[in-house]
Amino acid sequence: MTDLTHVFDNFTHRLSEHVPTSEAGVREILAASFREAMALRPADVEVESALGRKRIDIWVAPVMAAIELKYFREIPSGANRPMTADFGSLLADLRKLATVERAEDRVLVLVSNVSGMTHLANKNLLPVRLVEPKLISAEAVSVLAQSARGPAVSQGPWIPIEVRRIWHEPRVGNGLTGLAWKVRTTNGESPIG
Repeated sequence: MTDLTHVFDNFTHRLSEHVPTSEAGVREILAASFREAMALRPADVEVESALGRKRIDIWVAPVMAAIELKYFREIPSGANRPMTADFGSLLADLRKLATVERAEDRVLVLVSNVSGMTHLANKNLLPVRLVEPKLISAEAVSVLAQSARGPAVSQGPWIPIEVRRIWHEPRVGNGLTGLAWKVRTTNGESPIG
């Protein structure tokens, strides 16, 4: 796997200076962080890239990395976030990443407020504090509430997916936390270190 330490250091620094109000804005900052930290040309990092029938948030061509990003933040109107549905959307991106055939690396990135982090930790599917790999099985997804399970299986039945936390920054700006996981499919075997 490509070492992304410098990318996430750059991303953290950029978010500490300015936190966008939209996921698209955070995506642009992440893409810029890849370009700068890896000394890449603009054309090497594609935003909203079409890979086959899938659209990936960020494709880093020189290292063949597929990146999906989620941004859980306060809703400007003050309404409550639909956290269970947002969690399902996060799982849907996880499944999409796992099935990108061309990718050498698949990474799911989350920038979240406190309520999103609490919800994620309470679900106990994605490793938040631990760095050991974790297997997310079809059985684990099948017991989720429909508003989470529905998006997770919208592209087809759940497949066993291993995730390993590769980045955790508790303060990326404006009360937000950053997390990233390496993603890979498995044949249902136990996670590998």
